[in-house]
Amino acid sequence: HSEGKAALLPADVRAIAYKLERGGSACGVRDRALLTLGFATGLRRSNLVALDLADLRFVPRKGVAVTVRSSKTDQTGRGQVIGVFRGCRELTCPVRALRAWLAVRGSAPGALFTRVRAGDQVTADRLGAEAVNQLVQQWVAMIGLPKGRYGAHSMRAGFVTAADNEGASTLAIMERTGHKTVEMVRRYLRNSDPFARNPLARAL
Repeated sequence: HSEGKAALLPADVRAIAYKLERGGSACGVRDRALLTLGFATGLRRSNLVALDLADLRFVPRKGVAVTVRSSKTDQTGRGQVIGVFRGCRELTCPVRALRAWLAVRGSAPGALFTRVRAGDQVTADRLGAEAVNQLVQQWVAMIGLPKGRYGAHSMRAGFVTAADNEGASTLAIMERTGHKTVEMVRRYLRNSDPFARNPLARAL
């Protein structure tokens, strides 16, 4: 069950990004963009693969605004705009990773994340949601983690866990992930640092 997958931690994301970068392939460039964007947005895999190039708007000195057209929790299809900030580390910066992928993918309209054939042939075919699951399992295997414990959902769980550890409010996390209840978010906080927040910091 996807909800039970282990969370990808920031250190895992950095290790995977480093390996993908070392590989130097078009696949690696795409995967680094998919990994860092998936982690930074906390989006479901279905939303990630549904993104089109037109859904990105690069904002100078800030990052990239990502328009998510519709999701499981947004039945009206109004969509939401997620602001993805530039990262302080080049390898795991989702904005730089996206730009690197677009340099390979080209500027043709259509699916943002597309399939790459053997010999680094970038196609216009949209990557499928199940492929994201398989990719995450390949990535974790590259850094020696047991792939059975991880899946596409690990990026989303990792986002929630890392955001919580960084002191983000549950409301801020829910706005990003589209969760409707605090309970749903709480279920993700498996690897959360018990000392991440001190509610009495100012009092004691």
